[in-house]
Amino acid sequence: MKDCDPGAAYWPSSPSYGRADPRSLTEGDSHYWGVWHDDEPFEAYTEKVPQFMSEFGFQSLPSPQTIMRFARPGDLAIDSPVMLAHQKNERGNEIIRSYMERYYRTPRDFESFVYVSQLLQAEGIRTGIEAHRRAKPYCMGSLFWQLDDCWPAASWSSIDYGGNPKALYYRARDAFSEVLVSPVIENGMVRVYVVSDRLSPSRAPWR
Repeated sequence: MKDCDPGAAYWPSSPSYGRADPRSLTEGDSHYWGVWHDDEPFEAYTEKVPQFMSEFGFQSLPSPQTIMRFARPGDLAIDSPVMLAHQKNERGNEIIRSYMERYYRTPRDFESFVYVSQLLQAEGIRTGIEAHRRAKPYCMGSLFWQLDDCWPAASWSSIDYGGNPKALYYRARDAFSEVLVSPVIENGMVRVYVVSDRLSPSRAPWR
């Protein structure tokens, strides 16, 4: 790049540094996977805020109608061979269950597990998006992994392979609202942040 266009602004890598490098929170962009891979709680998103979060995510199962495109009734168990074949992260289902036990009551049946997995994913990613937006102008970007799927599977997507929006799709839509009201507990107190991406001031009633 230097040889071809020495005047161009160029960043050699994304992410700028690995997540174990403290510079990932202060320089360039960050791919943060402490939540998910390292079993850190969702609350870590409020503490590990970079200047630009260009990748973070959490898995959920696809919608029941998508699951039934590759599974039969006898396959509807989180540890069945078919469901494991449609989970390409070696520890994926175990991680989902672990976080579910932390934040929810673990469902007793498979259909409810699918549903709660999507609620769990949505809540985790919402926590991250809102933390990034509250940190403006230090943090000026938040991209979650990922929008959609190329295969029917448990994944980090917000829209499954069948084109069905997951709970994350709707949570992300709200968390990225042009004007966001974001309450959060800090040091035992409830603080309410209002974040606006509008280019002019806005007024609104507080009720």
